Amino acid sequence: PSRVPVLPYLSVEDNVAFNRAMRNKHDRKHFLESYKGKRLPAFDRYVYTDANDFAVLRWVMEKGVDVRGLTLHLKAPGIEDRDKVLLWLVENGHGDIASVYCKGNAVRAAEGSEGRTTLYHACRLGLVGVARALVEGGASIDKAADDGGTPLIIASQEGHVDTVRLLLEKGASIDKAADDGWTPLLMAAQEGHVDTVRLLLEKGASIDKAADDGATPLATAAAAAAVDTAPLLLESAASIDKAAARTATPP
Repeated sequence: PSRVPVLPYLSVEDNVAFNRAMRNKHDRKHFLESYKGKRLPAFDRYVYTDANDFAVLRWVMEKGVDVRGLTLHLKAPGIEDRDKVLLWLVENGHGDIASVYCKGNAVRAAEGSEGRTTLYHACRLGLVGVARALVEGGASIDKAADDGGTPLIIASQEGHVDTVRLLLEKGASIDKAADDGWTPLLMAAQEGHVDTVRLLLEKGASIDKAADDGATPLATAAAAAAVDTAPLLLESAASIDKAAARTATPP
């Protein structure tokens, strides 16, 4: 889609008004009314914003203004390090801002709480563009969190099939399991994500690989009443005996 043309420079007045509105929510109503329907200047200045409050920035983006390359100065604990801006955005669910941010800024991998990386959170949110930028920028595609969960496992659990496809194309280990033995296929089967299950099977995922507790993808799908994934696994020759062994009651 075409983008609204932007002015090359900020006037002194506009620069002051814009950054004041970003910093001070009391000025935002006036700012939005003043700029409604007008062309906005290019983002060749720093953009200051309070953490968790992107009202003005989202409004600007909705107007179609090209904000690639913006520099965010976020007021939030733990992101004094510029390398952690993108991590903070995806950790806190600001996928739309993260997607724009990574298009015009150096994308660096970082690690957050519980060992979960920027790539992990991007895959959790299904941000294909962000994930691609991170992987192509050198992020470790199979780096696991503290519980052993990998980007592919979380993408499969959430059913983000395009993200799963990207990770597999970039060489992610398809059967790499978390610490409890749960694989990407097990996660997708349990959650009933039939398209993700189909893709994993097409790419060679081990159909009967069990978790540490003996759960197989078929047993998991059956227990979760995943009406789409269970038939698909049966059609793909999943072992009924192994699934039955997992669900059988000991004598």
